Formats: sequence, structure tokens, C-alpha cells
Amino acid sequence: MIKSTTALILSLLVCPALSLVAQAQSAVNEQDARSIALDAYIYFYPLVTMDVTRKQLTNVEPGKGLGAPMNSLFNVPTFPTADMRQVVRPNFDTLYSFGYLDLTKEPMVVSVPDTGGRYYLLPMLDMWSDVFASPGWRTTGTQAGQFPRHAAWLERSRSVSF
Repeated sequence: MIKSTTALILSLLVCPALSLVAQAQSAVNEQDARSIALDAYIYFYPLVTMDVTRKQLTNVEPGKGLGAPMNSLFNVPTFPTADMRQVVRPNFDTLYSFGYLDLTKEPMVVSVPDTGGRYYLLPMLDMWSDVFASPGWRTTGTQAGQFPRHAAWLERSRSVSF
């Protein structure tokens, strides 16, 4: 009984060591490492830049400067100037409102009033800057509404920009 127990314990200790040796022999070559690094950069770069933008635009006191705290909407009262650098390439003929929603603790609902037929667009972006919903004149009409309407919209990210 003692011999079989000892053999079992030794095999449990030796097997992981043999596995490590096998892994070391199949190490990643330089080309694979470069490919992995490129994929990681492409995947994570939008998350980093969106988070930097979020931190800059939410780290302001309400009513002071361009931006608003998390879970608040900020209306830009004028057209963007050519030297605006908070976001990349804004349209210079478009009035903007924006905000960042923190969805880590609970879902959020954005309510819009009836716009009386006036055009509006409320694109919602995940942290990869992909538009996953776009309520507005063309998609949901101009009547009052609450968004997101579908739970799947909330599953995209822990933080949402609109």
C-alpha cells in the first residue's frame, strides 16, 4: 500500500515537470511572437485610446470645461473648432452631445424626448468604438423613447460612449 501511494505521489510530481519540458521544446518562434504581438496591439489599441479619451472627458467638474462626469450627458453648445483635439476628427458642421456610461454595477437607460420630427442620431459605441446601436430619426423614429431597449446592447462592454 505504501509503495503504490508513493508511486502515485511521485507520478503526480513528475508529470507536471515533464509537461514543462515539452512546453519549453515547443517555444514560440520569433515570427509567431511577432504575429501574436501584432494581434494583441490591434485588439487592445482601441481600448487604450478610448479609455484615455474617456478619462480626459470625464475628469472635469460639471459646468467647467469640455466634458462631464461619468453617467452624465454633456452638450457642446457650438460647432467644433479646427483646433479641437478631445476626439479624432469631429465634423465641423455638427453639434454634439456626449457622455460615458459606467455599466459595471447596473444597466443604464437613456431617455430621449419627442423631437417633433427633427433629425437626431444617438450612436452608442462600445470601448472598441464599434457602434452597436444607433437610435434616432432613421432607426427608431422621433417619438420619445428609452434606450437601450434590448439587453444584448448592454452585454457589449462595461463602459459605453454615446
